[in-house]
Amino acid sequence: MTDTDFAAELQAACDVDDLAALCVRHADAPLADTASGAEQRNALRGLLAASGVVPYLRRCRTTDDEFEAQIAEMVCDLRHLADALKVDWGEVGDRAESNYAAEMRGV
Repeated sequence: MTDTDFAAELQAACDVDDLAALCVRHADAPLADTASGAEQRNALRGLLAASGVVPYLRRCRTTDDEFEAQIAEMVCDLRHLADALKVDWGEVGDRAESNYAAEMRGV
């Protein structure tokens, strides 16, 4: 395992270009479950999400917005996708919350 502090690098990102650079720099990052410690595992999960968020934000041209607004817009659009695919959004939310809680506990 590398000595890279994925959590610190991710927390230092200020904009989409920073996230994009992290995605490129860590394209071969280990799987989250192989990292030591919950903080690093969760940062690797965040980095994985960033690899999907960056192209979305660039495609939407929302790269000048705050991260909170950008992520909210993506979640909104994911809900539209779920509706189109007839996915139960409530179940998605429940499952996501359960998984997130377990990951934050280090499980």
